[in-house]
Amino acid sequence: IGTNHLEIANTGNATFAGDIGMGTAPSGLLSSSSDPTPLLHIKGQRPGIQLEDTDDNADFAIYANAGLTFQDSSNNLIRMIIAADGHVGIGTVTATYPLTVTDSSPPDGNIATFDASINGGFAGIRIANTYSAVGSTDERCGIAFKLGNGDAVIEARKFADTETGNDRDIGLAFKIQNNNAVADALVIDDNKDARFYGGVGIGVDPG
Repeated sequence: IGTNHLEIANTGNATFAGDIGMGTAPSGLLSSSSDPTPLLHIKGQRPGIQLEDTDDNADFAIYANAGLTFQDSSNNLIRMIIAADGHVGIGTVTATYPLTVTDSSPPDGNIATFDASINGGFAGIRIANTYSAVGSTDERCGIAFKLGNGDAVIEARKFADTETGNDRDIGLAFKIQNNNAVADALVIDDNKDARFYGGVGIGVDPG
């Protein structure tokens, strides 16, 4: 008779031998010959799929809408988005940065946690500014803290780049905000010298 393209069993399960198109003819979305051709092509103004958990757990929808959206259908909340520019937002619909994480009531006050189990080793978070140029000393990277409209910063600062782009002398700067101006409070340079921009008290308020 020929090849079966669609089989429906007595259980109601259906088996397709080819691609599936919903609202459109099934065709590959990716033009590169090295990329896989999708088996399911859904087309519409906001195409997506609904995932329903029959054990009374949260149901989720995944759909395209100027990006890719992951929505908690049970609570009508958007949990994560991948914006059209590739930025990822978790707990927010506005992915301003490559990764934006927002939570108004995080457990223990922690928005994120990073865990590692390294026997005798170092576990950390790497923040890098990979720009490299001979003689350039204005590259910096660090962590910025925001409280309301105020800022404080821990900053890695380059003090010298005299030979090659890989030969750098790096120190640390601690910046605080006072009267709406962010300025250095403590700088530790590449020679391990520390400069305080204010009073220093050891066991006493410097006044």
